[in-house]
Amino acid sequence: SVAKRVGSEATTRRLNRVRRRMGQQIVMSEGAVRGMLRALRAREWVAILQDQYTDPYLGGLWVDFLGLPSAVSGAAARLALKTGATVGVIYAHALSDGRYRCRLLGECAGRSDEDAQTLTQRLTVLLTGAIRRHPSQWLLMYKRWKRWPAGADYEHYPFYAAPWSHAEAQSVYGKPGLENRTFNSELSRVGR
Repeated sequence: SVAKRVGSEATTRRLNRVRRRMGQQIVMSEGAVRGMLRALRAREWVAILQDQYTDPYLGGLWVDFLGLPSAVSGAAARLALKTGATVGVIYAHALSDGRYRCRLLGECAGRSDEDAQTLTQRLTVLLTGAIRRHPSQWLLMYKRWKRWPAGADYEHYPFYAAPWSHAEAQSVYGKPGLENRTFNSELSRVGR
């Protein structure tokens, strides 16, 4: 599973210990491409949270998410197109006894006439269909629509949203380098 840092370093370590106890192998989001490719080559599963905001500077792609253009991770689509892997979209549905039932919503394989943007949109349609059918099951604890793309009607975005700007992203994340490559440049550096 690809994981982001949460709060302090100690909090992240504790959370990752819990994840490992459940059988997950954790790859931190910074530089996760190599770990994901290694897992796919070993015919292992890779899990990516598709409903999370991913800055376009860090590999996010603008797709329609519940009616608004939103930056979504393009990692699953890019990896599928590069490796030929099929992507399954899974939704966790909470049961009354505290357990979860994971449902496969569908599978998408990259097509030769398709780019990462189109495949990411197809994956997002599967996920948002489940969210629309069961909105109370979607756990939304953070600012999902942090930014809007150029040309979007900002009046439809939540009050906290702001316009996305390449210059601002570069000032926040720095110039792409060893620690801060975009997903595309990282993927292009890693051989098949």
